[in-house]
This record gives sequence, structure tokens and C-alpha cells, in this order.
Amino acid sequence: MQPDKIVAVLGLDGKTWVRGKITAIYTTSENDRVADLFLIDNGFKTENVKIAERIRALPHPYGEIKPLAIQFKLKGKILIKENRCRAKMRPWERS
Repeated sequence: MQPDKIVAVLGLDGKTWVRGKITAIYTTSENDRVADLFLIDNGFKTENVKIAERIRALPHPYGEIKPLAIQFKLKGKILIKENRCRAKMRPWERS
């Protein structure tokens, strides 16, 4: 298992499997290998998932299906300020 690999992740209910993309792998102080994942079909992120218990290789055809969610970051914040000019206001909105 390595970052950017598409895998099957056991859901918290212990019954369903979802597809996930590994974003990071590390070892805890208890010597457990854990991973952070981006769930590619619903867009959620999950952290500290024990690889041995909840992550499996994805069967061949399922890894080739396109993701239903994409991961992105906004580059910056834009302040949107409404400019309510008195001339454009409706008569009942004027004070």
C-alpha cells in the first residue's frame, strides 16, 4: 500500500465497503500502520484508519471506475460585499 492508491475501506458500521484513495501512511506509537484516506465516492476524509483491520486491495474492475467526488483546495478567500446603493434600493428598503 502506498499513497495515491485506490483501495477498499470498511465502513464504520462494519458491513459496507467504500472506495478510498490513500493520502498518507504512517506508523503509530503502538506500531500500528494507519492511513489517512479520501473517500472518492462521497467526498469525505477519514484519518487514522488501521490498515490491517479496515483496508483491503480493491478488486480489478472497481479501481477503474471514475470517482464520484473530487478533492480540491480553494486558493484564497474572497470577501463578497453587497453594495447596496440607495439609488438601487426599492422604496420600502430605504430608511
